[in-house]
Amino acid sequence: MLDQNVPIGQQVSAVIAAELGCPAEQIGPDTTLSELSGLDSLKLFRIINTIEYKWNIELADEEAYQLQSVPELVSLIERETEAQGARNAAR
Repeated sequence: MLDQNVPIGQQVSAVIAAELGCPAEQIGPDTTLSELSGLDSLKLFRIINTIEYKWNIELADEEAYQLQSVPELVSLIERETEAQGARNAAR
């Protein structure tokens, strides 16, 4: 469940940590995805799916699978949640 009181970066770190089975504290704000031990394409797929569900957004595959770092993922989530909010406001 999305927690509005916790920064997105911390929530993303928690999602990644849960999938990789490591403490969230090991995933810093500048962590690159290549630094994440145990991250493979299946785990990245699961992380992306969890994020889409948690934030009720849809991330474009071509963007999501070209991400290089946690900050890039956070930026993508922020852009998509803002775009989703704008689409909902226009309805």
